[in-house]
Amino acid sequence: MSRLTALATGLGTAVVVLAAAVVLLWPAQSPPPVEAAVPAPGAAVEFTVDGHDVATADCPKGVDWVDDPVHGQVIMLNGADQFCLTGGPLIRTTGDYSVSAWVKLFVPPDGLAMTAVAQDGVHASGFYLQYSWYHRKWAFNWMEADVVDPVHNRTSTSDEPVTTEWTHLVGTYEARTRQITLYVNGVPGKPETIGKPWQAKGPLTIGRARWNGQPGNGLRGQIAGVQVWTRTLKPEEVVEVRDAATRAS
Repeated sequence: MSRLTALATGLGTAVVVLAAAVVLLWPAQSPPPVEAAVPAPGAAVEFTVDGHDVATADCPKGVDWVDDPVHGQVIMLNGADQFCLTGGPLIRTTGDYSVSAWVKLFVPPDGLAMTAVAQDGVHASGFYLQYSWYHRKWAFNWMEADVVDPVHNRTSTSDEPVTTEWTHLVGTYEARTRQITLYVNGVPGKPETIGKPWQAKGPLTIGRARWNGQPGNGLRGQIAGVQVWTRTLKPEEVVEVRDAATRAS
């Protein structure tokens, strides 16, 4: 059993274990033979916790792996039924946390919502690191409650351009100030103050979110370098994460 499977039943104690970061390893499978340039479509990806513990995010419909000249092996999602999710929650959404990912959209996103990282509640996700069709911008979204059609929501957005090139997204939450902030390519957007925090008790998801009780907001494109922290990154740390997430081309 994965070390993180217990998170589904004991979030309150499990979060203490996640002191630093959760880093997505590419790929999840055993190292391929030397002659294999790209791994076969996988059913899971692996995470490290604090640099040493390992856990699995299952991809029910599999994912495709492609070799990017900068980011190395990255997953490619079809925006429909391809996504990955952990066995339980990784983030205490009522406390400090940060999430990040490199994203490359396949299509101009106008009219679509596409989520890179989220964490499921029953009806909504506890946060959405995404492109927002409503704002027509990169966004870090918070819903007022785990209900159908929440109304009094908050969003930190960025005026950085939305393109089909690789883009680094970071969303942070500080419990003391109740502020969410989105960073795009290291540049902070406008912070927003949320209402009463609530805990999303479902799995962390990669490549989709949850809305009105159903999976949605599927991302059509590529994702690399997902990381999760149980603290609020400082602006200079966001830049360090952005700069450290790539390999020499």
